[in-house]
Amino acid sequence: MPIGTYLEPKFLDSMLGCCVAQCNSTISAGTAAQTTFNLRGSIGSGNADLTPAANDVWLFVTPGSGATQNQYTNADVFLATSGTATSITFASRTVVAARAVGDFGFRLATTTTFTNWALENTVYVGLSTVGAQTIINMAKTALPTGTLTVVSTTGFAASGTAIVASSNGLQVVAYTGITGTTLTGCTGGTGSVVGTGTAGDDIVFQYPTQALILSNEPSSTGSYARVASVNNPTNWPAAAAGPGSSKSNGGTITFPASSAAWSSGATLLDLFFLADVTTLASGNVLAWGYLTTPQTVNAAGITPSFAASALTATLL
Repeated sequence: MPIGTYLEPKFLDSMLGCCVAQCNSTISAGTAAQTTFNLRGSIGSGNADLTPAANDVWLFVTPGSGATQNQYTNADVFLATSGTATSITFASRTVVAARAVGDFGFRLATTTTFTNWALENTVYVGLSTVGAQTIINMAKTALPTGTLTVVSTTGFAASGTAIVASSNGLQVVAYTGITGTTLTGCTGGTGSVVGTGTAGDDIVFQYPTQALILSNEPSSTGSYARVASVNNPTNWPAAAAGPGSSKSNGGTITFPASSAAWSSGATLLDLFFLADVTTLASGNVLAWGYLTTPQTVNAAGITPSFAASALTATLL
């Protein structure tokens, strides 16, 4: 399952650029209750890189040195009530761990502009009809190429992004137009593609945006609802080591039984996704993937489900 367009930048921001301040005060653990302490920039001078705001959750730690630089001690978490570029303010409390000038600060979460993807206590599995897949129907051609000839463009957006299997693996190819059997104005990608329009040829599939996934989710008509999955090691066991590290669901994920149609024969449910809220057509898509076999829920009494290990995320 590919990572969602919401999660991709969050993942990178959490890995690179996540340290946003240093402590600029010395406070002994267990001293009189505090309401504020000073901050400076993550490089050791100037203003904090991010200004604390009400309801921000901040983590402060004492770093190691040398080979243990990124191994932390004296961790303490603060819920900000306000802040400036040079200070964080919080409800009066005793500081649990000693704070020293140079301790690093990380903003874990906020109710306004940022949600830390690593702190999701529950994820929600949903379905969508936005997907589109086809196969190459052209002689061996090197990427990039202006036109990709395929079996059918049914379901593809008029312009957008496709993922294309090539001799160099999956490639991202942008396109600006379509006909019944071609993607036109194509740019991007490396390697070569080949196909005769039959099973086993190089595959092409639509790379849907978050907006498209959510806008093509079924409504609550017919008792459709996302399935809540507590984000714990039972439901999502530890990932298998890579290269190509992967993680799968630990148990069966079962949707409510339909009381009416969720889709039609002409509009198949062909994509699943993981979101961070239960509300339909909203929230952030964390990851998504195509169903191996598109499904139609067009009557009452149908109960879609995913068996254990059926949903797999792989980092290539």
